[in-house]
Amino acid sequence: MLHYLATPSTLLGTLLAVAVGLFGHNLAQAWTARGLGDRSGTWDGFGTLTWRQLDPLGVVAFLLTDGAWGFAAAVPMDLRPRRRTRAVVALLAGPVFLLALTGGFSAAFEQVTDPLSFAGKVLYAAAYSCAGLFVTSMIPIPPLALGRALWLFAPPVGGWASARYRLEDENLGRVIALVILLIPLVISSFPDLVGEFVTPLLRDFRVYSR
Repeated sequence: MLHYLATPSTLLGTLLAVAVGLFGHNLAQAWTARGLGDRSGTWDGFGTLTWRQLDPLGVVAFLLTDGAWGFAAAVPMDLRPRRRTRAVVALLAGPVFLLALTGGFSAAFEQVTDPLSFAGKVLYAAAYSCAGLFVTSMIPIPPLALGRALWLFAPPVGGWASARYRLEDENLGRVIALVILLIPLVISSFPDLVGEFVTPLLRDFRVYSR
């Protein structure tokens, strides 16, 4: 993160994306769930802008990764089998919001005459970070959004229930996600799994075409 101090435009764009992206991800989930009849998230304070939205390990990932990627705290939800379809829709509302935000920043970047201007660098950094947040949310491990959604279809047996508990409630899933994000910083030969998806995603939004 220290090199960001020399490029305030990149720092501003990254902070903008992370602030809007992480909080918006959880607000989208909480309010979508509420619209579908599940008030668990809003009752627990996830329907407003509070610091409870931030996950400590997600903040660590944000501070240590060059792409400023992290993840938010898991929004409480009714995950009983009879509400599975509604829960999946609510969980995926977070990644959909991040993808839309990536598209919004990318579209704004396309309108900048000089991509190397201060505004251009801010919008590029914002689009890049939002894309990273979206890809991170799609890691299929609870408590990340796609992981929680996929786990709803796990067989209703003790082994799967125990695994879910360890991944989500005992924070093992958060640790695994943190390792996936940070290991490329420690082992240079290890592929940056999130970055490998960010580049083609931004290319689809035409950000890399300029």
